[in-house]
Amino acid sequence: MQRLTYDYYLPEVLGNYGMQQLGNYEGYSEVTNAGVAIEVATAALRFGHTLIPQVLRRLNENYKPFILGDVPIAEALFAPDKLLFDGGIDALIRGAVTSSLMGEILDEDTTRTLSPNFRILPLDLISIDVARGKDHGLPPYNAYRIYCGLKEIKSFEEFGDLTENGINSTLFAHSFDNIDNIDLLVGGLLEKPVGGGLVGPTLWYERSEVFSADQLKAVKSYSFGKILCNNLDESGLMLENPFVFSLEAPRCFTMEDLNLAAWKDQ
Repeated sequence: MQRLTYDYYLPEVLGNYGMQQLGNYEGYSEVTNAGVAIEVATAALRFGHTLIPQVLRRLNENYKPFILGDVPIAEALFAPDKLLFDGGIDALIRGAVTSSLMGEILDEDTTRTLSPNFRILPLDLISIDVARGKDHGLPPYNAYRIYCGLKEIKSFEEFGDLTENGINSTLFAHSFDNIDNIDLLVGGLLEKPVGGGLVGPTLWYERSEVFSADQLKAVKSYSFGKILCNNLDESGLMLENPFVFSLEAPRCFTMEDLNLAAWKDQ
């Protein structure tokens, strides 16, 4: 899981500059705080909610549209039958690895119509995220800009220049009244993404005490795509890095498998 997170997922989220700032693993440090900051858990990681697609694509073993069609996200919540029947998890994973990134930061499905079937009122996921930040007492967006060494914004017009598409400063001012009332989550989501990006070491797998050199080599040669191949019922083609779309998907049998011989008792 650490390899998938640091070698596949984080590079797409943080971009090249962010990964350079993170640096390479240099060994365990007992003085490093391995805890998760409340700002990360409560606000920053909620950016994933902006990646929720409106529709879950389903593809057959030939990566063609599934005969029963796709599944609207609102119908997929609390619906385990979608994972068991009608193509199951295989069709959903094939659809996920070939789906493009959401074009909008937020859409109606995450702010108005995201509702489990047994609920009457729709679930506004983003409003819940904003309220969570307030409940945890997070300071406003501007306070975190200062903390991170960025320029403090003085007006809504100035804030608009920082956003990807330029917000309507008049409407934004009406919603927040004061520039210092902008929540961390809201401000963070509207910022222009870093180039190439989307926005605890104690048990780290590269430690020599965890794996031998041969075991570590085996782990690093085992791609995310091969993991999916080994867990799907019908696996023909699969992207080696499912987070990056490519028109060239190798066949599963050509990808290197996990060499379990490295764990064989000598």
